[in-house]
Amino acid sequence: MAAISPGTSSAASSPLGVAKTTAGESASDKSRSKALESGATTTPTRAPPSPSGTATKSEMVDPCSDGTVGVDGAGGESFARLRSTVRELQRRLDLSEARVEQAEQIHLDALLLHRESTPSAVALVNAEVQKLFQLMQQQLLLNAVQQQAERARMSELLYQLQCQQRAP
Repeated sequence: MAAISPGTSSAASSPLGVAKTTAGESASDKSRSKALESGATTTPTRAPPSPSGTATKSEMVDPCSDGTVGVDGAGGESFARLRSTVRELQRRLDLSEARVEQAEQIHLDALLLHRESTPSAVALVNAEVQKLFQLMQQQLLLNAVQQQAERARMSELLYQLQCQQRAP
């Protein structure tokens, strides 16, 4: 049986005929990411408060009044640096989502290939699938935390960029 590529997303490749969506990312997130890459501006969103309930250093300091982002003649160098950082963060998000899709496809392929095997082979495959499932769950949790942090950083960078463009 030929393996289905990790990038495919069809009802036939999922167990109950349900089309898959990218792990936790809505269409608005993707359009916002594309807008960031094309240089379009969006309404800035603030980073969520830290889990401990106390404000982090980046939440307490106003990026517009913070002297950490230098402004040259037209802000070109800072703009380029911020844009490259946003692109790098988006690339990391895309890579982590691709890993999740690949793990899901391995799981589906294992189930389909060993559906009509002997009882001992089924037990072995079930143990391997269980291990893979646990690894996938751990990776999904790690990815969710990483994505939340990266999205917060992208929002902060976008806000700094907008403040920089408004500065005289």
